[in-house]
Order: sequence, then C-alpha cells, then structure tokens
Amino acid sequence: MILEEQLRDILNNLLPELNRITIAYMAKAGTPSNSDVSKSVQFINTQTGIALEANYYFKYDSAGRRRGVRKVPITALIDFIKSRGIAPRNGQTITQMAFAMQTAIYRNGISPKNYFDKIVNATSDVTEEMVANDLIEDIANDVVAIMLQAPNAKQIN
Repeated sequence: MILEEQLRDILNNLLPELNRITIAYMAKAGTPSNSDVSKSVQFINTQTGIALEANYYFKYDSAGRRRGVRKVPITALIDFIKSRGIAPRNGQTITQMAFAMQTAIYRNGISPKNYFDKIVNATSDVTEEMVANDLIEDIANDVVAIMLQAPNAKQIN
C-alpha cells in the first residue's frame, strides 16, 4: 500500500511536466499555446493511472478534418472568430463569416497537425523514466531493510 501511495505522489508531481510537454508539442505543430484547446490540456490522476483531459476538439486539431464530412457547428466557429478578434469583411456579419468558414472547411477539410502520437510517446517516456528513477531507490531501501531483519544478517558499510 505504501508503494501505491508513493506512486500517486510521483505522478502528482509529474502532472505539470506532462502538461508542459503536451502544450509544447501542440505549439510546435502550429496550435498557439494561448488557444482554448491548449489552455484546456490537463493531465489528471485517475483510479487506474493518469489521463489527459482537453476540449472535445483536441482530436480534430491533431487529426485534422476530412473534406465532405459533418459540418463544424456554427456556434463553435462564431466563438472562434470572437476569441481571435477576426473582423468580417465590409458588409459581412460574424454569422455570415462563420457560414463561409463552415463551407470552406466542409469543401476543403483541415490539414492534420499530427501531434497526438508524439505527445503519447513523449509523455509515456517521461513518465516511465521518472517513476523508475523515483521508485528504484525506495524499492532498494525496502529490500535492504527486509534482508537486515533476517537472522544472522549484517549490514556492510
């Protein structure tokens, strides 16, 4: 049980680093670090380990969007336009601009940024390394302590 608690502590300390790595990979792929999707990235502890939480369109940002599939919701595009401060052309409303964007995305799709697999690999590597480094010393100390409890055991310095 103590080992499980130690592992939880290690993972809790690791979460900010995993967030940083994820946002860095997203930024390298072209997603601004101040975007809503980047701000939503958060690793959390679960009963079975750790999990990545992010806005629902995280997967679309990474995988892109094929042309001719479901249309992007207009409300999401309006929010995007407003958050970026994008000004419609003369005589065009924000709603008309959102419909034009929706049509362009439907016709042309969105190119993938392909950062998801890179994030999974990088965060897995860092997690494995940190957990191994932090636990190996604790496990070795526990083994030595158990061995020293044996009859006729001596500690050699």
